[in-house]
Amino acid sequence: MTSSRPILKIAVIGAESTGKTTVAAALAHHYETVWVPEYARSFLVEKGGKRLLEYMVPIALGHVASQKELIKRATRILFSDSCLLATALWSQRYFGTCDKVILNMVAAENYDLYILLTDDITWVNDGLRDSEHYRTWFETSLLVELTQRKLAYVAVSGTMEERIAGAIEAVEHLLSLR
Repeated sequence: MTSSRPILKIAVIGAESTGKTTVAAALAHHYETVWVPEYARSFLVEKGGKRLLEYMVPIALGHVASQKELIKRATRILFSDSCLLATALWSQRYFGTCDKVILNMVAAENYDLYILLTDDITWVNDGLRDSEHYRTWFETSLLVELTQRKLAYVAVSGTMEERIAGAIEAVEHLLSLR
């Protein structure tokens, strides 16, 4: 770390195929820092794409471990592709329940800002995604949770270039408040 200031943590969230990975990577590049890839994706690829309830806690723990490791290399800001709140919602979507371990982790999660990418761009099937028809449900569920929990967020929409520009604008606003 080059500063004694705490590292800001920003989660890039949204439904499937809304550009989270692209935006998180672009933000990290723009701010010359690191980002946390979506742990669930690599975990599920390793498991052949199979989704099981018993995988949800390891996915949540893996995300937290990745974040703890990468924050050591962050400069000023750490961007995260997804968050535990999203993990909890996916657990609800696939299994109708969410383990208390994950819910407790969600309650302890502390991002300075959530950048919610809206579902107004074309869904792309990459072989792992399967929830095109749940995009609006997922986005609405995220908005409800963010609002009820009084978490700072900004919704960003449009083309990928507009999403990246809107996300940078949101980060700049956050930085101006510090």
